[in-house]
Amino acid sequence: MKKVWQVFLAFFSIIIFTSISLTASSSFGLYPTEVIEKAEVVVLGKYDFSYEEQISDPSSEFSMATRFEVRNVYVGEASEVIIAGYNYFDGGFEQHQSEGGEYLLFLEQRDDVDYLTPVSRTGVVPVMDGKVTDHIDEQSKKVYQRFMDEQANKDTFITYDTKSYIPLGISIGILALISIFIFHKRKQTIKKNT
Repeated sequence: MKKVWQVFLAFFSIIIFTSISLTASSSFGLYPTEVIEKAEVVVLGKYDFSYEEQISDPSSEFSMATRFEVRNVYVGEASEVIIAGYNYFDGGFEQHQSEGGEYLLFLEQRDDVDYLTPVSRTGVVPVMDGKVTDHIDEQSKKVYQRFMDEQANKDTFITYDTKSYIPLGISIGILALISIFIFHKRKQTIKKNT
């Protein structure tokens, strides 16, 4: 009878432990090359922690978001200031920046949040004076440094998100057409009266 209980307890434990649902990033263990390939936007800059943080999904790894002041855009498009997610529990962000450091962010747009989030924890790369610092391991550090060096050889510049200016452009175009129409009608009215 004792053996039956031991088997039952072992079986029950296996079922319980294998059915536990953990919330974590599916891309936590990505290699740097995978992070680089998966990133939709890659930017260099600093987090602005004076901005009020927001929680979109408390169970999400990158549930905290704040402003990120973009100095360079390497991949994709971004405005001068974006909202970017970060892992609040990683810590050290403010200290690194107070010492003059920046972050190279490899970002993606996920469906569960309204802001860009790092591809994985390894997609938040601390940079000091153009050099990758304090990363997970030496190999990752080399891969990210090579990426930075390759980008330095290219003409890097901030590419502003033009999609946010589309409604403004359309509005200005419509106003211009209305102005031309009114001017033309007035001109015709003046000719008829003379």
